[in-house]
Amino acid sequence: MDRAAFETARLELARLRLEGGRGIGGALDHAARVCARALNVERVGIWLFDAAYDHLVCQANYTLSEDASSGGDTLDIRSFPVYRVALRQRRAIVADDAQHDPHTAELTESYLAPLGITAMLDAPLYRAGDVAGVVCLEHVGPPRRWTQQEIDFASSLADIVSIVFEQRDRLVVEEELQRRAARMHDADRLQALSRVCGAVAHDFQNVLTMIAMVAARVERLGTPQATDLAHALETGVEVGARLINQIRTFGTRPATSAGRDETTDVPEVVTQLQPIVDLLVRDVAELRIAIDAPGVIAAIPRRQLEQIVLNLCLNARDAIDRTGHIDVRIATDGDRVILEVTDDGVGIPVEVQPHIFDPYFTTKATGTGLGLATVHDIVTEHGGRIVVTSETGRGTTFTLDLPRAS
Repeated sequence: MDRAAFETARLELARLRLEGGRGIGGALDHAARVCARALNVERVGIWLFDAAYDHLVCQANYTLSEDASSGGDTLDIRSFPVYRVALRQRRAIVADDAQHDPHTAELTESYLAPLGITAMLDAPLYRAGDVAGVVCLEHVGPPRRWTQQEIDFASSLADIVSIVFEQRDRLVVEEELQRRAARMHDADRLQALSRVCGAVAHDFQNVLTMIAMVAARVERLGTPQATDLAHALETGVEVGARLINQIRTFGTRPATSAGRDETTDVPEVVTQLQPIVDLLVRDVAELRIAIDAPGVIAAIPRRQLEQIVLNLCLNARDAIDRTGHIDVRIATDGDRVILEVTDDGVGIPVEVQPHIFDPYFTTKATGTGLGLATVHDIVTEHGGRIVVTSETGRGTTFTLDLPRAS
């Protein structure tokens, strides 16, 4: 092989790059293939020692005649003590007659002869200044004498592969540092959000106290309309108090332990929330409730079901352009409780739908992107599912199914 061809192959190897810390397999396969073709060698393998230097584990192995790569084989190097010492002490093992060379002869019976290997050229891989493995060139067929040019090429390949492993190690560390930084950022944000939640809960409690006082004064007016309005305000205060309790305990307990044994009468919750929701949406929508499964019990805490219904109904209200309808339906399907909230609003564009449950994702100018994300988390936490079907200009339906309490 002429010098120009060697340099071309060496340049191709020098361009090996990793896109991520775990994408090393393709790079090693490519390196073995380039070497096999450049030197016309039947087999080129890249092997790494285990931590105890007792085994060699194949990371990549290219077979020229089959144009195929493989890996994963393990060689118990303890069975070949001379070869083991040679790998760790020599810059290269050059065995023109591998089955009789003193450094490789002990491999003959179990490895060389079965595979028809007659010549070997091994170049050690170095990591952190120590031998970590070997690039093994295995010639199959008539006798072969390795040239100095081929020995230099194999050594260059080993150096390049060593750099690739170092690059992989560095990328793995960088990715882990990025994950840790992201977790720390999330933890800091959660801590800050917890402090904000405490402050909001305190101020919200004052607002609820004022609303309760107004409700009492309205009820004293004595008219049927005033009584209904006062009842709606009082119910709103009760729901608000339960939501405040959730806000206060935000971030102080693992989410997965929250209310696992609590159950709720779904139609009762929806019926009691109806006056509140009606007040909140009546400017743009008519609220309609259909209960196909009276008295059905779901395995979810009451306060969290209230949060779900309020979020979905307010989301439906915001989706209605001028006037429309919001339909809430309760049904069952086997051992599941079905809750549907449908609006005839503007709909959700197809490209947006995959992201609507992502935290902080919102298409509203004043939205937080937490409402639907919270609903999704609560439903999932309690073994349920939530799906959305929507068509632009025709409206949206959110369908929840929750475990039915036995």
